[in-house]
Amino acid sequence: MGKTLLDMERVKAVLDAEDIDVLLACRPENFSYCSGVTRRLEHSFVREHTTYALLTRDGQAALIVPFFELETVGEETWVEDVTPFRQFGDAAVDERSSRDRGASAEEVIAEKLSRMGQQAVRVGFDEKFTPVSVYELLREQLPRAHFVAASHVFDRLRQVKTAEEIARLTESAGIVERAYRAMWSAAADGVTERELAGAALEVFLREGSPPLSFMNCGAGVRSSIEHLPPSDYAVRPGDLIRFDMGVCLRGYHSDIGRTFVCGQPSPEQARIYDHVFHAYQQMIAAMKPGCAGSEIFRIYRREMGEYYSVCPLEWVAHGFGLEIHEPPFLSPSMHEPLEPGMVFAVEIVLDFPGREGYHVEDPILITEDGNRRLIDLPNDSLVVAE
Repeated sequence: MGKTLLDMERVKAVLDAEDIDVLLACRPENFSYCSGVTRRLEHSFVREHTTYALLTRDGQAALIVPFFELETVGEETWVEDVTPFRQFGDAAVDERSSRDRGASAEEVIAEKLSRMGQQAVRVGFDEKFTPVSVYELLREQLPRAHFVAASHVFDRLRQVKTAEEIARLTESAGIVERAYRAMWSAAADGVTERELAGAALEVFLREGSPPLSFMNCGAGVRSSIEHLPPSDYAVRPGDLIRFDMGVCLRGYHSDIGRTFVCGQPSPEQARIYDHVFHAYQQMIAAMKPGCAGSEIFRIYRREMGEYYSVCPLEWVAHGFGLEIHEPPFLSPSMHEPLEPGMVFAVEIVLDFPGREGYHVEDPILITEDGNRRLIDLPNDSLVVAE
């Protein structure tokens, strides 16, 4: 039996507040959240091949999955009620096999809700992900149900992490921390971006080869360009080296960014980074329960001063977990207060086009009385600390 990622008391409170009787998840990340299954299923490769999870406000749960993934799902989920559905064909049983492929997904969902006593209820569904054809078939199968757009409900549930989720996020971040330390040891005159990336990848492989979520990097003038892959550019003394990377461990991502220098920074580079880091510290100091995201953004804009107009960000932190970027986003429009259990990738990016770029990004957990970093990787200087 797998571990649940849910806080059932929070689920009930949120569904009560939204007046929703049952959630119907089909977005892969929402399915993972409801089911506890974080390994890659077919719906991650072929998005039209949807897999479903049902979750009622009183804690009942059921999964509707392709028949060939029953064993895969069963190994990881905490949910006992797992039913197969067929993806193709009209026959419930394949002529060449005795394995029951089940009915269509929509028929199975309707039967499942009826058995749960939920056939005439308010069903919250992934309106941003559910195909229109699936939605229409569900309405045909459940004429007495009232379908309610609920993507924001899934977001609301997922933005406050449970202890199990925080443990996975911490473990994932720790791997990236050790990869940065390996890169710092390898940084030298003439080393290429690709060789630095290789030092990080060696750590990932040694740590059990968790999937690489992403790796963006740039040295010298390339540091001013967003989202570049590693290249054969050879680092020279005085070059800024900027990396932003993460891995996915047991379904949970990490996202950590650093800027460091080959050798010693110039006085101007040190001065600019000190300014960025001061703004970063002021933001972090204010991140505590009850503080609105818009207030954190206001602090960022104030503390960046003249540099805000150079690279005016639209947000300075994003939630992450089952996805690399997920709500909430600390932006001018986030007026909701921070809550204990929220985890943010707090980042400041300052790009000087055609010249160089700066980036600092850390995973920050909101606690009952403030916040704490999930890593211990130095971030106060451009000079590497091995």
